[in-house]
Amino acid sequence: MSKSMKFNTAVIYGSARRDRHGIKAARFIVRKLEERGHDVTLVDSQEYELPMLDRMSLLSR
Repeated sequence: MSKSMKFNTAVIYGSARRDRHGIKAARFIVRKLEERGHDVTLVDSQEYELPMLDRMSLLSR
């Protein structure tokens, strides 16, 4: 891969639970890609207020 290649990338984070911790990892990935000169969009389901489960489902136990 050439050093001049620049990517447009979307990092999608789907958890909308109150106690979510993965958003830190998603932001880390965005930051590292931007440091390398790529265009990155973070798609955060909570920011877009998508209809997601707020807590673990009883069916997953």
